[in-house]
Amino acid sequence: MPTKGTFEARVISDLDERGVSYKYEPEKLAYYVERHYIPDLAVGTMIVELKGYFRQDAQRKMKAVKAQHPELDIRFIFQNASATIQGAKKRKDGSKMTCKEWADRNGFQWAESTVPKEWLL
Repeated sequence: MPTKGTFEARVISDLDERGVSYKYEPEKLAYYVERHYIPDLAVGTMIVELKGYFRQDAQRKMKAVKAQHPELDIRFIFQNASATIQGAKKRKDGSKMTCKEWADRNGFQWAESTVPKEWLL
């Protein structure tokens, strides 16, 4: 059985030797940590996040904020919308997920470099 380390393997081996019944990683349990999100900009009722390098922790945070506050209009301005996101896995074609693909996949409006005029109407 694959384990995360030698300590786990040692404890599991001991249980096996003693004939103890157990389940390894039997389920996923959701947990929530209360944090505070501070937007980069507020333009009217719109929240605008400015992203150069899009780190994994920021990706998780923004998905959590959107899920917990669906009433907010959160949008992104990417320095380079075609840049790959941190932690992106290689696809079969060798490419990786970009900032704009991440935003589209997660339901965020986005633009590159500056706030578009149409957002200001």
